[in-house]
Amino acid sequence: MARKAITARHKEIEEDALDALVERVGPNARQLENEVEKLTLYVGARPEIELADVETICVRNKTARPLRWGTLWVTESASPAAAAG
Repeated sequence: MARKAITARHKEIEEDALDALVERVGPNARQLENEVEKLTLYVGARPEIELADVETICVRNKTARPLRWGTLWVTESASPAAAAG
């Protein structure tokens, strides 16, 4: 969803910048749209959004951190079982 919103504005985004954007915004589609708009205006004519841009411009959503930790926990706890299977 984030990458689609960015490419719709004729921009690219570094993978680490995309990860940081999603981590900061969390599950809020409206805030994601707002942050992508801010980023594209901030980078101006530059074709690619970088991690430094996300760190400078994007705010952290209060619900984003618990979502991220939940995702990490599920991923880490599922990995050993998948490897043993």
